[in-house]
Amino acid sequence: MVAKGFAQKYDIDYEETFTPVAKMSTMRIILALSAAQGWKVFQLDIKSAFLNGDLDVEIFMNQPEGFVVKGKESFICKLKKSLYGLKQAPRAWYTKILRYFANIGFSKCFSDFDLYVLNQGKDVVLILLYVDDLLITGNNDEIIQECISKLKATFEMIDLDLLHYYLEMQVYQYDDCTYLSQSKYISDILQKFGMEECRYVTILVSLGITVSLSSNSQLADATTYRQLIRSLLFLNLSRLDITFAVNLMARFIQKPYVEHLNAVKQILRYVAGTKDLALKYSRLPLIFLSRYTDSDYGGDRYDKKSTSAYVFSIGLGAISWASKKQPTISLSITEAEYRAISIAAQEAIWLRHLLKEIGYEQSGSSLICSDNQSAISLAKNPMFHQRTKHVEIHAHFITNPLSKA
Repeated sequence: MVAKGFAQKYDIDYEETFTPVAKMSTMRIILALSAAQGWKVFQLDIKSAFLNGDLDVEIFMNQPEGFVVKGKESFICKLKKSLYGLKQAPRAWYTKILRYFANIGFSKCFSDFDLYVLNQGKDVVLILLYVDDLLITGNNDEIIQECISKLKATFEMIDLDLLHYYLEMQVYQYDDCTYLSQSKYISDILQKFGMEECRYVTILVSLGITVSLSSNSQLADATTYRQLIRSLLFLNLSRLDITFAVNLMARFIQKPYVEHLNAVKQILRYVAGTKDLALKYSRLPLIFLSRYTDSDYGGDRYDKKSTSAYVFSIGLGAISWASKKQPTISLSITEAEYRAISIAAQEAIWLRHLLKEIGYEQSGSSLICSDNQSAISLAKNPMFHQRTKHVEIHAHFITNPLSKA
């Protein structure tokens, strides 16, 4: 039974509906950290999670069709618990689980509100919540099993033991490393779009094809194109090698042409030939961040905007990456590279704060590797002069001592 949430009116039937969702970067950090320390990651699935939410206001609903009590047709029902369909159901569930974790000694991370940490001397336990899926890991198996027992006693859930499959991603845990793969999801995509027997290619996108928003060719089926892009965007959770190409083709979802559709199918052919690739997180003596950044100056021939890109890793295992078009036009390669470094610095600060909260504070400053000497010189000496006045002040925050984590 679900509620007809579409009939609810704001400020009458509900107010707050927002609830945070764990970032995928946080999930990859947990996998990289557990692999580096030799921990095991366990998975729990809470049954009908939203039904556990406590309502903080009185909510009434009509008797469900087919279950109307004879002689009391004019009566209405008062809800005792949250139902699926209610606008406030996700928030009610998040509030319930947040209070529960606080009661059993966990503290919420402010860098990611869905990550909870339990510190008992040298022992640490981490729980990552994604709606109704729980990932739990730490350096003390007894405390982990105790936490799992408490969760089972409070909520109805399925104990999936070691993490193997999570959000269309396959996880393989070994003593010395952990692999993160989406090979099954790739096979499902290829089958869905009838490309199981396609010919493999080694080039993601032919740049001469996707140079403009306009074309002389016919318009493609927009629905099919958007489904392809949506599927490939979800594949970005573990395949950073296709991030730039997919984000580039996503710019044409409003009005795709046949040549754009062919370019996306070329990405699929590349993915089909590399579907067995996986992210590897190895065991490490020290937890340290590696970071690299670059930019594509004026890469968009339509509006002349540049693209910023960065990748962060723990050891050799990538944990966070992005490829984003810059919001403004850069007038030089130095400016484009400098903006890319600025965006990477923002991500570095967040990662440092997160690692600090879970007990792995990074010592010293964060080193960001860039291949543009002019941008590096500008970061070292951010004196405003005639040739850099057009750079917004927000790009210079990376040289501010207050921005250091």
